[in-house]
Amino acid sequence: MSTTLFPKDTLFTQRMLKAEGLYTGALDGKWGPLTEKAANNFDLQSRKIAREYGTFDPRTERNIASLSLRAQQQARQFMSRVLKTVPGVKIISGSRSYAEQNKLFRHLQPA
Repeated sequence: MSTTLFPKDTLFTQRMLKAEGLYTGALDGKWGPLTEKAANNFDLQSRKIAREYGTFDPRTERNIASLSLRAQQQARQFMSRVLKTVPGVKIISGSRSYAEQNKLFRHLQPA
């Protein structure tokens, strides 16, 4: 991985990779060889899905890349269908960390 992640970010990534069946190590928030291998495998599978279903604008691509592999496939299928009739559609949000989701949830709560 080219950027250093904070332990909470690494833990979030490990959880996602474990849910995908790609990470078999401990959920410890430490970026080690097992996390690296799982992340590389995830990236490889993501690229395969992109080749099969197509690629889109940079913002949509960033957001699709943050999704589970199954959701990536579904998002790409959706985009392929929709763009045939509605040009300019973008996916403007992807997976959120627990902190991002909590912040949004608090923001939506009545005062």
